[in-house]
Order: sequence, then structure tokens, then C-alpha cells
Amino acid sequence: MRIFLLPPSYEGEQIVQIAGKEYHYLINVLRLKEGMKLTGRDGQGIYYTLTVSSIGPSKVLLTAEVQREGARETIDVFSAFRGPFPSVHLYQCVGKGKKLEQIIRQCTELGIASITPVMSRYTLSDVTKNWNVKSQRYRKVAEQAIQQSASPVMTQIEEPVRIQDIACRVADLSRLFVLHQSLESSRTTIFSHTRDLIEKDPTSPISLLVGPEGGFSDEEVSALIDSGARGVLLQTNILRTETAAVTASAIIIQFAIDMLSHT
Repeated sequence: MRIFLLPPSYEGEQIVQIAGKEYHYLINVLRLKEGMKLTGRDGQGIYYTLTVSSIGPSKVLLTAEVQREGARETIDVFSAFRGPFPSVHLYQCVGKGKKLEQIIRQCTELGIASITPVMSRYTLSDVTKNWNVKSQRYRKVAEQAIQQSASPVMTQIEEPVRIQDIACRVADLSRLFVLHQSLESSRTTIFSHTRDLIEKDPTSPISLLVGPEGGFSDEEVSALIDSGARGVLLQTNILRTETAAVTASAIIIQFAIDMLSHT
């Protein structure tokens, strides 16, 4: 674990009490001892040096001290580029089985700002059923991925939407990429569109829509393109939906960081 996410109730107290599953992880998995340090972060993005002050049979007390900017000596590696760069939001059509969970884990590690499950014509699972239970699991997966990767982005898991409603959710549809390999009206690559958007506006959000196993229907794609969204291609082999989501997200994020870190 590169970073420890402090509880949502934390408001800057000097002493933090950790119990339950987090206690088990810190003490029994990481095997922390009294006096050892680790980096923590609260919900506002403030970093702390956490020192294990005492360990009991069911709880551990941590002393929290706000870290100075640049003083990250207790974590392994942070990206050299800290922004600002555009937040990237993934709209992911729901796949079979645990594919959505896999996408959440890997895209959270990359630094996606939010992940919204999407119900489209060819989705095979209805993620809206028992969403309250599923969302807790998905948010826990995202939290674990943030801690493992030390991502500076607090990835949010949003409520599911129908594909017809995405146009109402994205403020600027010209910054919504529709990943669609068979779109005849556009042969522009994701690299080209990303470059164009960043040169035009380097900080406004970029959104990405990825289809399910069966892809999009022509009507779904046409409606989004007619509304102003941009069709983009990955010049690769045929990818599974989970592979396409991670690949496209990584391209956008890394390309944006690379462009803006040299300006």
C-alpha cells in the first residue's frame, strides 16, 4: 500500500483511531509496528504523515501531521507531474460478470476522475438491480486501488445511467469521445482528438464512452455524434470491452500529462 485513505469522518484531528478491516490490514497484513510511518490522505486531498503511536487488540492509534508540499518521503513514488491537467471521466457500458469491477480497479489506478456504469441496447447485465449493495463493493474496490497506486485522484463511482441520458450529463459534448471501431463517418484516432482538445483547452474535463461486449447500435452512436460527441478509433486489434476501457483511458491520461508537462 502506497497511501492510506483516512476515514470520511476525519476532519484534521491529531489522533486518528482505526479499527475493523482497516486495523486488520494495517497491523496483520502490512505488519506495522509502533513508531512506523506511512502517508495518509483525507477526502479533501490533504496529505499527512501518519505515525503508529499505539496498537491495541482491536484498534490502532495514528498521530497525523500535515505534510509540507513536496515532502512525500514516506511513500514510494509519485508522478513527477502534478498538473493541472484535464480530469478524465469514463462512461462504461456494463459487461458480463466482474468485468466492471476489473475496469474500476485498473482505471482508478490510472487516475480516472469518475466511472459511470452505462446501460445500452446490448448490455447483458442490469447493474441497477441491488445497486446499493453493488455500489458499496465498487467503491471499496476503488478505495483499495487508490491506496495501492497512490493516485492523487479520488476516483468517484457514479450512479448508473442510460446511454440516452449521457448527453444531459456531459457539459461539453465536443469533449466526449465515443470509442467505436466501425464508425464510418470518422477515422480520427484518439491521439489526434486528445491533442486537439488539450491545445484548445488544457484543463476542461474529457469524457470517454466505451461500449459493452456487443458494441453500440448504429442508432446509439448516431444520436451521440449528432449531439456533438466525437467518434474515435483505437488503431489496434479487436479488444475486449475491459481492455478497450483501460487502453483508451491510459492513452488520454498519459498523453495529456506528457503534453502539459512540456509546456
